Amino acid sequence: MMYLGVIDILSQVIDGFINGYLLIIGAVFCTMPNFIYISGTFAFSIWCSQCGLCFSLALNRFLDTCGGKDLTDVLFSSYRTHIWCVLSVLYGLSMVIFPAPIVFTSIGGSWFYDPYFGYDNVTQVDRTQYYNPMMGINNVGITVLLFALYAGMIGKIYWQSRSVGGHVNIQKTISIFLQAAFICLLNAITALVYLYMQFRAAPEWLVVGSAITWQGSNGGPAFIYILFNKSIKRNVLRMFGFRRSMGEISDPG
Repeated sequence: MMYLGVIDILSQVIDGFINGYLLIIGAVFCTMPNFIYISGTFAFSIWCSQCGLCFSLALNRFLDTCGGKDLTDVLFSSYRTHIWCVLSVLYGLSMVIFPAPIVFTSIGGSWFYDPYFGYDNVTQVDRTQYYNPMMGINNVGITVLLFALYAGMIGKIYWQSRSVGGHVNIQKTISIFLQAAFICLLNAITALVYLYMQFRAAPEWLVVGSAITWQGSNGGPAFIYILFNKSIKRNVLRMFGFRRSMGEISDPG
């Protein structure tokens, strides 16, 4: 979770501050080519790292639910978890070697591979040369993998819920499942919407929605943990002074 948190913070720099700044000043690629090129390269690299970490999280939850503790320990115990996370980060960093990063244009209000997006009068340019196939491979791949893993978990949880005497364990399993599922769902939605926008004219509501889901995939986990994790919720409430221990309340001094 620490790795995912760091990646989320870095991503917010792009989809929050830089995205908003470029939109406010009405920037297109031609007005700030170097800055937008570097930002787009950084954005896609961070995005792929985030997808890799979400896959690792989903795989860990899948093995916890369906594979048994022994298999989970073999793949994720001790330092092995760090290996999965480092591989995810390296996967994202490897994306910088692929050309044609996504570039921002205020005409579309988002990031696209085509630097001529919105310039319908430009017809002499082969726009397909700007498309990076790794976006399709990554976005479709992560969506399929997450769907398969969570479909397997849903089936396992349903089967366990029909057995007798497993109510407590089922409640704990469902809570853990929901935390991971909502985090990864935001990533899957963002992946599909942004891929769709590269090939089809997107209405304004979809462009705005894609920005919200991208930001939600970064900032959403904090609220998801507070909502579903009682320990985190209790500590957050105590940190802001909304809940005191019984000892503090009964102390007359």
